[in-house]
Amino acid sequence: MKPDKHLVGALGIILTTMALIALTWIGTLRSIQAQRMETAARVNATLSNQTLTLSQQINRQLLALDQTPGMFAAAWQADPAGYGMAALETRLRMILAAVHAGDMMALTAASVAAVEADLTEATRLLRDAVSMEAV
Repeated sequence: MKPDKHLVGALGIILTTMALIALTWIGTLRSIQAQRMETAARVNATLSNQTLTLSQQINRQLLALDQTPGMFAAAWQADPAGYGMAALETRLRMILAAVHAGDMMALTAASVAAVEADLTEATRLLRDAVSMEAV
């Protein structure tokens, strides 16, 4: 009879050990999953903030570009004789160079070409307006 008692005790110890190992694995896996979800949420929040910051920066720079022709037109209306088209074109090119050299990371080469084409078109339209008023 004694060997059966030892066998039951040994089986109880083995089953208890296996249950503790299983519980340890389950707890570890849940902890890893929670850490992954927390890390993903942090990365998502960081990327959202960076996207918002970049968007605001681009909006400010585009607003500056949008206001520039109005400032040129006001300066030309104030003193048409002293405000030459060459100076206007030079200033437009300087603004384009500043935007291109700035920290607009999202500005691609195609975007730069499009902005340059828009500035060239604005210069042409201002020249046409000046020549029509001179006539």
